[in-house]
Amino acid sequence: MKATIAALTLLAGLAAPAAAQYGAPAPQPRPEVPRNQPTQAAQPAITSSSDVRGGVACLAGRDAAAFSRLLATPPYSAAERREAVRLLPLIQRCTRSESALTTSGTALRGAAAEDLYERQFASAPAARTPALAPAPFLRPNEARAPAEIAPLAPTYALAECTSAQRQELVRAYLATDPSSEAEQAAFRALQPGLIACAPPGSSRQLGVDGPTLRGILAETLYRWSAVQRDGPSSPFAAAPAAAQ
Repeated sequence: MKATIAALTLLAGLAAPAAAQYGAPAPQPRPEVPRNQPTQAAQPAITSSSDVRGGVACLAGRDAAAFSRLLATPPYSAAERREAVRLLPLIQRCTRSESALTTSGTALRGAAAEDLYERQFASAPAARTPALAPAPFLRPNEARAPAEIAPLAPTYALAECTSAQRQELVRAYLATDPSSEAEQAAFRALQPGLIACAPPGSSRQLGVDGPTLRGILAETLYRWSAVQRDGPSSPFAAAPAAAQ
């Protein structure tokens, strides 16, 4: 579902796009269910976002590097899917849940990025001088369905720009509880930063829902912060420009 920036506050309670779900019925006409999972008719409902966040916090608390491989994969890629499928049973065991965890790749990596940012960046890092940016986040050519993912590139670029230029507003937004009135207020405060990063003449239309945008902002802020902290050695840092 798409939404304008101004209307996105109304979407805070919506689920992540079904196209990225793992362990849940995939959209037609290309149904895809992870190996050894139940059939579409027998699969459980999607796990609530609060349970996903709790599960991520549980596993990250036991293993700080548990999600590093997931966040190193391109969004919507086959590598992301493999990592998500690998992590789901680990999270389930950590929480001792009797129900299988069923969520989306975007929700899982968004929750992981938000948890890691909170753990690692109690104080916001300052921007480097000279400037050092993360590598591009969304890489449609590495996605499982490049033509379907390509239209999301402007949304990811908007989040990358906002996280780099208005990190204090993104940080305040992520400090709120999802679907709360405080989150709505923080998002309203964030909107001018989003609009300022939108290319001139753009429609200001986002290709994701509210929870998905929160996850993208969490990961873009985490990537930007890691690069400012670690410099060129960060796995998220852009490759140096080739010598002329």
